Amino acid sequence: MNNDFKLNLGLNQNIVQQQNVKHEQIQKFSNVSIPETFKILNKKIDIYFPYTKLLPEDWAYEDKMLVLLIPKFRLEVTIFYEKNGPSMREKYNSKFLEYVDKNVYMNYQNLIGGSV
Repeated sequence: MNNDFKLNLGLNQNIVQQQNVKHEQIQKFSNVSIPETFKILNKKIDIYFPYTKLLPEDWAYEDKMLVLLIPKFRLEVTIFYEKNGPSMREKYNSKFLEYVDKNVYMNYQNLIGGSV
């Protein structure tokens, strides 16, 4: 393998690693507050992904998906990004987040007629 190829390969891997770190460092409204909801989204990413382009580009992917599944959170996510508002964990207690997460998951299962 020539040295130029090795150098380019190393640079490309470094760029991918930097992008992954940046994604993890982005402040997110939803963070990991609703894990069952995000299990749904990860399994059905091909359905929802095209609609993420309708939402602001600077929002984290998870927050875009949250708003697509639960439009009621759009205002709160907007405030989070535009005015440095509170995240879900800062705003809601854990019991409420569990309730939201469980209900979104069950409603989605009912909608598609089975398990996800």
